[in-house]
Amino acid sequence: MLISPYADSQAGNNHWHISCSLIDWSVKTHMSSDNTDGAAEHSAPHDSLAGQARRSNEPIDAAVLAELRSHFDAKESALFCDLLALYINELTPRLRAIRDAIGSADAKAMAAGAHALKGSSLLVGARAMAEMCCEVELAAKGGDRTRLQALLSLMGEEAARVRLALAAICELDTGR
Repeated sequence: MLISPYADSQAGNNHWHISCSLIDWSVKTHMSSDNTDGAAEHSAPHDSLAGQARRSNEPIDAAVLAELRSHFDAKESALFCDLLALYINELTPRLRAIRDAIGSADAKAMAAGAHALKGSSLLVGARAMAEMCCEVELAAKGGDRTRLQALLSLMGEEAARVRLALAAICELDTGR
């Protein structure tokens, strides 16, 4: 059984729900604007947003990435690619840290690792990865070890897709 440091904290509970609600809003807003038939808006309520984002079949939200790129002028394009390379290079160690935390039943480390990966994933437009991280945070809080193992497997698959998509943008050598 996992022991969660957040189980008795009402403030912590609100934080997780606010954070995941923002991802929920972001995914639904962007998906409904990209999807003219409204399928994302009418999906079953029990569907996870990670599942909805994966069904979009794109590991990276091009609009989010374009917004990020807009903050770099032509002279700084190498910095943009360096940022993507940093994300790619940190993906495997961050997933390993989450896996290790699951193995040692350390809910606080699971949540912290997932939270950090969620933030960087949102920055580069990897929405499905960010939503899975949010689900890890919530599952860690609830001590759902079976769900955590399943999420970790999905995150590994999504990490490969994200890594390839980002590497192609700047023609980076992922080395992993």
